[in-house]
Amino acid sequence: MDLRNKKVTVVGLGASGLASALLLDENEAIVFATDSSDSEPVRKNASFLKKKYIETEIGRHTESFLEGTELFVVSPGVDKDSTPICYALKNNVPVISEIELGCYFCRGPIIAVTGTNGKSTVVSLLGKILAAAGKPFNVCGNIGKAFTGEVKNITKETFVILEVSSFQLERIETFRPLISVILNITEDHMDRYRSFKDYEDVKKRIFKNQKDNDITILNYDLLKKMSPPRPFCRTFYFSAEKKVEGAYKADGAVNVFLRNKEKKLFNLDNLNLKGEHNTENILAATLVALLIDVDAGLIEKVIKDFKPLSHRFETLREVGGVEFINDSKATNIDSTRRALKSLEKKAVLIAGGKDKALSYEEIVPSLKKHVKSLVLIGETKEKIKKALKNAVPLVECNTMEDAVGEGYRLAGKGGCVLLSPMCASFDMFANYKERGEAFKRAVEKLRNKS
Repeated sequence: MDLRNKKVTVVGLGASGLASALLLDENEAIVFATDSSDSEPVRKNASFLKKKYIETEIGRHTESFLEGTELFVVSPGVDKDSTPICYALKNNVPVISEIELGCYFCRGPIIAVTGTNGKSTVVSLLGKILAAAGKPFNVCGNIGKAFTGEVKNITKETFVILEVSSFQLERIETFRPLISVILNITEDHMDRYRSFKDYEDVKKRIFKNQKDNDITILNYDLLKKMSPPRPFCRTFYFSAEKKVEGAYKADGAVNVFLRNKEKKLFNLDNLNLKGEHNTENILAATLVALLIDVDAGLIEKVIKDFKPLSHRFETLREVGGVEFINDSKATNIDSTRRALKSLEKKAVLIAGGKDKALSYEEIVPSLKKHVKSLVLIGETKEKIKKALKNAVPLVECNTMEDAVGEGYRLAGKGGCVLLSPMCASFDMFANYKERGEAFKRAVEKLRNKS
Protein backbone atom coordinates (compact mmCIF):
# COMPACT_ATOMS: atom_id res chain seq x y z
CA MET A 1 0.00 0.00 0.00
CA ASP A 2 1.29 3.45 -0.91
CA LEU A 3 0.93 5.70 2.15
CA ARG A 4 3.30 8.44 1.00
CA ASN A 5 2.15 11.91 2.01
CA LYS A 6 -1.04 10.59 3.60
CA LYS A 7 -1.88 11.60 7.15
CA VAL A 8 -1.99 8.43 9.23
CA THR A 9 -2.81 8.64 12.93
CA VAL A 10 -1.57 5.91 15.26
CA VAL A 11 -3.79 5.42 18.31
CA GLY A 12 -2.00 4.00 21.32
CA LEU A 13 1.65 4.58 22.16
CA GLY A 14 2.65 1.27 23.64
CA ALA A 15 5.15 -1.05 21.94
CA SER A 16 2.96 -1.81 18.90
CA GLY A 17 1.94 1.85 18.48
CA LEU A 18 5.56 3.00 18.58
CA ALA A 19 6.59 0.35 16.05
CA SER A 20 3.66 1.27 13.77
CA ALA A 21 4.53 4.96 13.86
CA LEU A 22 8.15 4.26 12.94
CA LEU A 23 7.17 1.91 10.09
CA LEU A 24 4.78 4.51 8.69
CA ASP A 25 7.44 7.19 8.95
CA GLU A 26 9.93 4.99 7.10
CA ASN A 27 7.34 4.62 4.33
CA GLU A 28 6.89 8.40 4.02
CA ALA A 29 3.46 8.76 5.59
CA ILE A 30 2.64 11.95 7.51
CA VAL A 31 2.48 10.37 10.96
CA PHE A 32 0.57 11.59 14.00
CA ALA A 33 0.40 9.56 17.23
CA THR A 34 -2.05 9.91 20.12
CA ASP A 35 -2.63 8.21 23.47
CA SER A 36 -5.15 9.06 26.17
CA SER A 37 -2.67 7.92 28.85
CA ASP A 38 0.08 10.06 30.32
CA SER A 39 2.07 7.23 31.89
CA GLU A 40 5.84 7.12 32.00
CA PRO A 41 6.18 4.54 29.16
CA VAL A 42 3.84 6.61 26.96
CA ARG A 43 5.76 9.82 27.69
CA LYS A 44 9.01 8.04 26.85
CA ASN A 45 7.68 6.78 23.51
CA ALA A 46 6.16 10.17 22.65
CA SER A 47 9.49 11.87 23.38
CA PHE A 48 11.26 9.40 21.09
CA LEU A 49 8.82 10.10 18.24
CA LYS A 50 9.11 13.86 18.66
CA LYS A 51 12.84 13.56 18.03
CA LYS A 52 11.90 12.07 14.67
CA TYR A 53 9.60 15.03 14.02
CA ILE A 54 6.44 12.96 14.48
CA GLU A 55 3.54 14.90 16.02
CA THR A 56 2.22 13.41 19.27
CA GLU A 57 -0.61 14.05 21.70
CA ILE A 58 -0.78 12.28 25.07
CA GLY A 59 -3.06 12.41 28.08
CA ARG A 60 -6.09 13.10 25.87
CA HIS A 61 -7.57 12.79 22.38
CA THR A 62 -8.74 15.97 20.67
CA GLU A 63 -10.62 16.22 17.38
CA SER A 64 -8.37 19.06 16.22
CA PHE A 65 -5.38 16.68 16.43
CA LEU A 66 -7.28 14.07 14.40
CA GLU A 67 -8.47 16.41 11.64
CA GLY A 68 -7.36 15.42 8.16
CA THR A 69 -6.55 11.82 9.10
CA GLU A 70 -6.86 9.49 6.10
CA LEU A 71 -6.14 6.25 7.97
CA PHE A 72 -6.13 5.20 11.63
CA VAL A 73 -3.85 2.44 12.95
CA VAL A 74 -5.11 1.30 16.37
CA SER A 75 -3.26 -0.63 19.05
CA PRO A 76 -4.98 -3.75 20.47
CA GLY A 77 -6.13 -2.20 23.75
CA VAL A 78 -7.89 0.84 22.27
CA ASP A 79 -11.52 1.04 23.37
CA LYS A 80 -14.17 0.89 20.66
CA ASP A 81 -15.79 4.01 22.13
CA SER A 82 -12.59 6.09 22.20
CA THR A 83 -12.58 9.52 20.56
CA PRO A 84 -10.44 8.47 17.53
CA ILE A 85 -12.71 5.49 16.74
CA CYS A 86 -15.82 7.66 17.03
CA TYR A 87 -14.15 10.31 14.84
CA ALA A 88 -13.29 7.67 12.24
CA LEU A 89 -16.87 6.39 12.13
CA LYS A 90 -18.32 9.89 11.89
CA ASN A 91 -15.96 10.90 9.09
CA ASN A 92 -15.82 7.56 7.24
CA VAL A 93 -12.07 7.14 7.82
CA PRO A 94 -10.73 3.54 7.60
CA VAL A 95 -9.37 1.96 10.78
CA ILE A 96 -6.90 -0.92 10.73
CA SER A 97 -4.98 -2.89 13.35
CA GLU A 98 -1.23 -3.08 13.76
CA ILE A 99 -1.07 -6.58 12.22
CA GLU A 100 -2.97 -5.35 9.15
CA LEU A 101 -0.38 -2.60 8.72
CA GLY A 102 2.45 -5.08 9.17
CA CYS A 103 0.91 -7.36 6.55
CA TYR A 104 1.07 -4.54 3.95
CA PHE A 105 4.87 -4.57 4.15
CA CYS A 106 5.60 -8.20 5.10
CA ARG A 107 7.52 -10.19 2.49
CA GLY A 108 7.60 -13.58 4.24
CA PRO A 109 4.94 -16.31 4.68
CA ILE A 110 2.88 -15.86 7.84
CA ILE A 111 1.98 -18.64 10.28
CA ALA A 112 -0.67 -16.99 12.47
CA VAL A 113 -1.71 -18.61 15.75
CA THR A 114 -4.74 -17.56 17.79
CA GLY A 115 -6.92 -19.07 20.51
CA THR A 116 -8.03 -18.22 24.01
CA ASN A 117 -5.16 -20.16 25.57
CA GLY A 118 -1.84 -21.69 24.50
CA LYS A 119 -0.80 -19.17 21.82
CA SER A 120 2.55 -18.20 23.36
CA THR A 121 3.57 -21.79 24.03
CA VAL A 122 2.79 -22.85 20.45
CA VAL A 123 4.58 -19.96 18.74
CA SER A 124 7.59 -20.34 21.05
CA LEU A 125 7.72 -24.07 20.36
CA LEU A 126 7.50 -23.44 16.62
CA GLY A 127 10.37 -20.95 16.91
CA LYS A 128 12.55 -23.58 18.59
CA ILE A 129 11.63 -26.18 15.95
CA LEU A 130 12.41 -23.89 13.02
CA ALA A 131 15.66 -22.80 14.64
CA ALA A 132 16.73 -26.44 14.98
CA ALA A 133 15.72 -27.07 11.36
CA GLY A 134 17.83 -24.15 10.15
CA LYS A 135 14.85 -22.37 8.62
CA PRO A 136 14.77 -18.55 8.81
CA PHE A 137 11.99 -17.41 11.14
CA ASN A 138 10.74 -14.52 13.26
CA VAL A 139 8.49 -15.01 16.31
CA CYS A 140 6.50 -11.84 16.96
CA GLY A 141 3.05 -10.36 17.53
CA ASN A 142 1.10 -10.59 20.76
CA ILE A 143 3.93 -12.51 22.42
CA GLY A 144 5.94 -9.31 22.88
CA LYS A 145 7.72 -8.09 19.70
CA ALA A 146 5.42 -5.96 17.56
CA PHE A 147 4.92 -7.32 14.04
CA THR A 148 5.38 -3.84 12.54
CA GLY A 149 8.70 -3.52 14.34
CA GLU A 150 9.99 -6.76 12.82
CA VAL A 151 8.93 -6.22 9.19
CA LYS A 152 12.33 -4.78 8.25
CA ASN A 153 13.98 -8.03 9.44
CA ILE A 154 11.73 -10.30 7.35
CA THR A 155 12.75 -11.61 3.91
CA LYS A 156 10.81 -13.71 1.40
CA GLU A 157 12.31 -16.81 3.02
CA THR A 158 11.46 -15.86 6.60
CA PHE A 159 8.61 -17.74 8.28
CA VAL A 160 6.73 -15.20 10.38
CA ILE A 161 5.39 -17.03 13.44
CA LEU A 162 2.77 -14.57 14.62
CA GLU A 163 0.82 -14.75 17.85
CA VAL A 164 -2.52 -13.05 17.20
CA SER A 165 -5.12 -11.89 19.72
CA SER A 166 -8.81 -11.28 19.12
CA PHE A 167 -8.23 -7.54 19.62
CA GLN A 168 -5.72 -7.55 16.74
CA LEU A 169 -8.11 -9.45 14.47
CA GLU A 170 -10.96 -6.97 14.96
CA ARG A 171 -9.53 -4.49 12.45
CA ILE A 172 -8.06 -6.59 9.62
CA GLU A 173 -9.02 -6.21 5.96
CA THR A 174 -6.40 -8.00 3.83
CA PHE A 175 -4.37 -9.86 6.49
CA ARG A 176 -3.66 -13.27 5.01
CA PRO A 177 -1.63 -16.05 6.66
CA LEU A 178 -0.18 -18.96 4.72
CA ILE A 179 -1.16 -21.10 7.73
CA SER A 180 -3.76 -20.04 10.29
CA VAL A 181 -4.19 -21.94 13.56
CA ILE A 182 -7.07 -21.70 16.03
CA LEU A 183 -6.08 -23.60 19.17
CA ASN A 184 -9.32 -23.19 21.15
CA ILE A 185 -12.08 -20.68 21.82
CA THR A 186 -13.55 -20.44 25.32
CA GLU A 187 -15.17 -17.60 27.24
CA ASP A 188 -12.85 -14.61 27.66
CA HIS A 189 -12.93 -10.81 27.31
CA MET A 190 -16.67 -10.68 27.92
CA ASP A 191 -16.08 -7.12 29.12
CA ARG A 192 -15.13 -6.32 25.51
CA TYR A 193 -17.60 -8.38 23.48
CA ARG A 194 -21.41 -8.40 23.60
CA SER A 195 -21.58 -12.20 23.51
CA PHE A 196 -19.48 -15.31 23.19
CA LYS A 197 -20.56 -15.55 19.54
CA ASP A 198 -19.11 -12.07 18.87
CA TYR A 199 -15.82 -13.18 20.41
CA GLU A 200 -15.83 -16.41 18.37
CA ASP A 201 -16.62 -14.53 15.15
CA VAL A 202 -13.62 -12.25 15.68
CA LYS A 203 -11.32 -15.24 16.17
CA LYS A 204 -12.62 -16.76 12.91
CA ARG A 205 -11.49 -13.67 11.03
CA ILE A 206 -7.98 -15.18 11.05
CA PHE A 207 -8.86 -17.26 7.96
CA LYS A 208 -11.21 -14.83 6.18
CA ASN A 209 -8.71 -13.91 3.43
CA GLN A 210 -7.01 -17.27 2.89
CA LYS A 211 -6.86 -18.73 -0.63
CA ASP A 212 -6.76 -22.16 -2.28
CA ASN A 213 -3.16 -23.02 -1.40
CA ASP A 214 -3.34 -21.69 2.17
CA ILE A 215 -3.96 -23.89 5.22
CA THR A 216 -6.25 -23.65 8.24
CA ILE A 217 -5.62 -25.80 11.33
CA LEU A 218 -8.38 -26.29 13.92
CA ASN A 219 -8.72 -28.07 17.27
CA TYR A 220 -11.17 -30.84 16.34
CA ASP A 221 -12.17 -31.62 19.94
CA LEU A 222 -13.33 -28.06 20.63
CA LEU A 223 -14.03 -26.60 17.19
CA LYS A 224 -15.38 -29.50 15.11
CA LYS A 225 -18.69 -27.64 14.70
CA MET A 226 -16.96 -24.56 13.36
CA SER A 227 -17.48 -24.10 9.64
CA PRO A 228 -14.02 -24.28 8.07
CA PRO A 229 -13.18 -21.81 5.31
CA ARG A 230 -13.59 -24.32 2.50
CA PRO A 231 -13.42 -24.12 -0.46
CA PHE A 232 -11.04 -21.23 0.07
CA CYS A 233 -8.20 -23.22 1.66
CA ARG A 234 -7.18 -26.63 2.92
CA THR A 235 -8.25 -27.55 6.47
CA PHE A 236 -6.44 -29.93 8.85
CA TYR A 237 -7.17 -30.79 12.47
CA PHE A 238 -5.42 -31.82 15.65
CA SER A 239 -7.13 -33.89 18.33
CA ALA A 240 -6.35 -35.40 21.72
CA GLU A 241 -9.38 -37.69 21.42
CA LYS A 242 -9.71 -39.26 17.96
CA LYS A 243 -8.00 -39.91 14.66
CA VAL A 244 -8.27 -36.92 12.32
CA GLU A 245 -6.70 -35.72 9.10
CA GLY A 246 -3.72 -34.01 10.71
CA ALA A 247 -2.17 -34.79 14.12
CA TYR A 248 -3.77 -36.72 16.95
CA LYS A 249 -3.05 -38.48 20.23
CA ALA A 250 -3.45 -42.28 20.36
CA ASP A 251 -1.99 -44.80 22.81
CA GLY A 252 -0.08 -42.05 24.62
CA ALA A 253 1.73 -40.90 21.49
CA VAL A 254 1.63 -38.25 18.77
CA ASN A 255 0.38 -39.70 15.50
CA VAL A 256 -0.24 -38.13 12.11
CA PHE A 257 -2.53 -38.92 9.23
CA LEU A 258 -1.44 -36.91 6.18
CA ARG A 259 -1.53 -37.58 2.45
CA ASN A 260 -3.40 -40.85 3.16
CA LYS A 261 -0.51 -42.11 5.28
CA GLU A 262 -0.70 -42.83 9.01
CA LYS A 263 2.38 -42.77 11.24
CA LYS A 264 3.25 -42.81 14.95
CA LEU A 265 5.84 -40.12 15.69
CA PHE A 266 6.76 -40.13 19.40
CA ASN A 267 5.48 -40.87 22.90
CA LEU A 268 4.13 -38.11 25.13
CA ASP A 269 5.51 -39.44 28.41
CA ASN A 270 8.51 -37.87 30.20
CA LEU A 271 8.01 -34.44 28.60
CA ASN A 272 8.57 -31.12 30.37
CA LEU A 273 5.25 -29.86 28.98
CA LYS A 274 2.65 -31.47 31.24
CA GLY A 275 -1.13 -31.62 31.06
CA GLU A 276 -3.88 -32.09 28.51
CA HIS A 277 -3.64 -28.48 27.36
CA ASN A 278 0.03 -28.92 26.48
CA THR A 279 -0.75 -32.14 24.60
CA GLU A 280 -2.98 -30.01 22.37
CA ASN A 281 -0.21 -27.41 22.00
CA ILE A 282 2.28 -30.12 21.02
CA LEU A 283 -0.11 -31.59 18.45
CA ALA A 284 -0.72 -28.18 16.88
CA ALA A 285 2.97 -27.26 16.69
CA THR A 286 3.90 -30.69 15.32
CA LEU A 287 1.29 -30.44 12.57
CA VAL A 288 2.43 -26.96 11.49
CA ALA A 289 6.07 -28.07 11.42
CA LEU A 290 5.31 -31.17 9.33
CA LEU A 291 3.30 -29.11 6.84
CA ILE A 292 6.35 -26.88 6.22
CA ASP A 293 8.56 -29.95 5.77
CA VAL A 294 10.42 -30.16 9.07
CA ASP A 295 11.82 -33.63 9.85
CA ALA A 296 9.70 -35.56 12.39
CA GLY A 297 12.75 -36.73 14.37
CA LEU A 298 13.92 -33.16 14.82
CA ILE A 299 10.44 -32.10 15.98
CA GLU A 300 10.49 -34.86 18.61
CA LYS A 301 13.90 -33.79 19.93
CA VAL A 302 12.89 -30.13 20.28
CA ILE A 303 9.62 -30.97 22.03
CA LYS A 304 11.36 -33.28 24.50
CA ASP A 305 13.86 -30.53 25.38
CA PHE A 306 11.30 -27.70 25.54
CA LYS A 307 10.72 -26.12 28.96
CA PRO A 308 7.40 -24.48 29.93
CA LEU A 309 7.34 -20.71 29.49
CA SER A 310 7.49 -18.56 32.61
CA HIS A 311 4.16 -18.00 34.38
CA ARG A 312 2.48 -20.89 32.53
CA PHE A 313 1.99 -23.80 34.93
CA GLU A 314 5.58 -23.26 36.01
CA THR A 315 6.71 -25.39 38.97
CA LEU A 316 8.84 -23.17 41.20
CA ARG A 317 10.06 -25.08 44.24
CA GLU A 318 9.02 -26.85 47.40
CA VAL A 319 9.00 -24.99 50.71
CA GLY A 320 8.53 -27.06 53.83
CA GLY A 321 7.13 -29.90 51.76
CA VAL A 322 4.65 -27.65 49.91
CA GLU A 323 4.92 -27.39 46.12
CA PHE A 324 4.34 -23.96 44.50
CA ILE A 325 3.17 -23.60 40.89
CA ASN A 326 3.03 -20.27 39.04
CA ASP A 327 0.28 -20.10 36.42
CA SER A 328 -0.14 -16.31 36.42
CA LYS A 329 -0.87 -16.34 32.67
CA ALA A 330 -4.21 -18.04 33.43
CA THR A 331 -6.40 -14.97 32.91
CA ASN A 332 -9.66 -16.79 32.15
CA ILE A 333 -11.70 -19.64 33.57
CA ASP A 334 -10.81 -22.25 30.97
CA SER A 335 -7.06 -21.80 31.47
CA THR A 336 -7.50 -22.31 35.23
CA ARG A 337 -9.71 -25.35 34.62
CA ARG A 338 -6.97 -26.85 32.45
CA ALA A 339 -4.32 -26.12 35.08
CA LEU A 340 -6.39 -27.80 37.78
CA LYS A 341 -6.89 -30.85 35.57
CA SER A 342 -3.10 -31.15 35.23
CA LEU A 343 -2.54 -31.38 39.00
CA GLU A 344 -1.56 -34.68 40.56
CA LYS A 345 -3.08 -33.77 43.95
CA LYS A 346 -5.58 -31.32 45.41
CA ALA A 347 -4.23 -27.78 45.69
CA VAL A 348 -4.82 -24.50 47.42
CA LEU A 349 -5.80 -22.18 44.57
CA ILE A 350 -4.88 -18.48 44.62
CA ALA A 351 -7.26 -16.62 42.30
CA GLY A 352 -8.71 -13.19 41.60
CA GLY A 353 -7.78 -9.92 39.93
CA LYS A 354 -9.52 -7.66 37.44
CA ASP A 355 -12.81 -9.02 36.16
CA LYS A 356 -13.48 -9.72 32.47
CA ALA A 357 -17.22 -10.18 33.03
CA LEU A 358 -16.82 -13.97 33.18
CA SER A 359 -19.20 -16.48 34.79
CA TYR A 360 -17.17 -17.98 37.64
CA GLU A 361 -19.84 -20.57 38.47
CA GLU A 362 -18.45 -22.59 35.54
CA ILE A 363 -15.36 -23.54 37.55
CA VAL A 364 -17.32 -25.14 40.43
CA PRO A 365 -17.04 -28.80 39.26
CA SER A 366 -13.27 -28.43 38.81
CA LEU A 367 -12.89 -26.77 42.22
CA LYS A 368 -14.75 -29.56 43.97
CA LYS A 369 -12.56 -32.17 42.28
CA HIS A 370 -9.13 -30.53 42.42
CA VAL A 371 -9.09 -27.77 45.07
CA LYS A 372 -8.67 -28.06 48.82
CA SER A 373 -9.12 -24.35 49.61
CA LEU A 374 -9.44 -21.10 47.69
CA VAL A 375 -7.48 -17.92 48.49
CA LEU A 376 -8.94 -14.79 46.84
CA ILE A 377 -7.11 -11.56 45.97
CA GLY A 378 -7.86 -8.50 43.87
CA GLU A 379 -10.90 -6.41 43.04
CA THR A 380 -12.99 -9.41 41.93
CA LYS A 381 -12.89 -11.03 45.38
CA GLU A 382 -16.52 -10.35 46.22
CA LYS A 383 -17.89 -11.48 42.85
CA ILE A 384 -15.91 -14.74 42.96
CA LYS A 385 -16.79 -15.28 46.62
CA LYS A 386 -20.49 -14.94 45.84
CA ALA A 387 -20.23 -17.39 42.93
CA LEU A 388 -18.05 -19.99 44.68
CA LYS A 389 -18.86 -19.72 48.40
CA ASN A 390 -20.48 -23.15 48.53
CA ALA A 391 -17.90 -24.93 46.38
CA VAL A 392 -14.83 -25.07 48.65
CA PRO A 393 -13.58 -23.31 51.81
CA LEU A 394 -12.23 -19.86 50.96
CA VAL A 395 -10.36 -16.96 52.54
CA GLU A 396 -9.58 -13.43 51.34
CA CYS A 397 -6.19 -11.68 51.31
CA ASN A 398 -5.10 -8.16 50.36
CA THR A 399 -1.58 -8.82 49.05
CA MET A 400 0.21 -11.52 47.11
CA GLU A 401 2.58 -12.09 50.02
CA ASP A 402 -0.34 -12.68 52.39
CA ALA A 403 -1.97 -15.00 49.86
CA VAL A 404 1.16 -17.10 49.52
CA GLY A 405 1.53 -17.32 53.31
CA GLU A 406 -2.12 -18.32 53.73
CA GLY A 407 -1.83 -20.83 50.90
CA TYR A 408 1.22 -22.38 52.56
CA ARG A 409 -0.63 -22.71 55.87
CA LEU A 410 -3.71 -24.25 54.27
CA ALA A 411 -1.82 -26.66 52.00
CA GLY A 412 0.21 -28.33 54.73
CA LYS A 413 3.18 -30.63 54.22
CA GLY A 414 2.82 -32.68 51.05
CA GLY A 415 0.37 -30.15 49.62
CA CYS A 416 0.41 -27.77 46.68
CA VAL A 417 -0.27 -24.05 46.14
CA LEU A 418 -1.31 -22.99 42.63
CA LEU A 419 -1.51 -19.37 41.44
CA SER A 420 -4.01 -19.52 38.56
CA PRO A 421 -6.04 -16.31 38.84
CA MET A 422 -8.87 -16.63 36.23
CA CYS A 423 -8.68 -12.82 35.95
CA ALA A 424 -6.63 -10.06 34.37
CA SER A 425 -3.90 -8.52 36.50
CA PHE A 426 -4.47 -4.80 36.00
CA ASP A 427 -6.06 -4.12 39.38
CA MET A 428 -2.87 -4.87 41.33
CA PHE A 429 -0.15 -5.35 38.69
CA ALA A 430 0.96 -3.97 35.33
CA ASN A 431 0.55 -7.37 33.64
CA TYR A 432 0.53 -11.11 34.29
CA LYS A 433 4.34 -11.20 34.29
CA GLU A 434 4.56 -8.70 37.14
CA ARG A 435 1.93 -10.72 39.04
CA GLY A 436 3.89 -13.93 38.50
CA GLU A 437 7.12 -12.31 39.63
CA ALA A 438 5.39 -11.06 42.80
CA PHE A 439 4.28 -14.65 43.46
CA LYS A 440 7.86 -15.89 42.97
CA ARG A 441 9.24 -13.26 45.35
CA ALA A 442 6.68 -14.15 47.98
CA VAL A 443 7.56 -17.85 47.70
CA GLU A 444 11.27 -17.04 47.97
CA LYS A 445 10.64 -14.86 51.02
CA LEU A 446 8.66 -17.69 52.58
CA ARG A 447 11.55 -20.07 51.90
CA ASN A 448 14.00 -17.76 53.62
CA LYS A 449 11.79 -17.65 56.70
CA SER A 450 11.42 -21.42 56.88
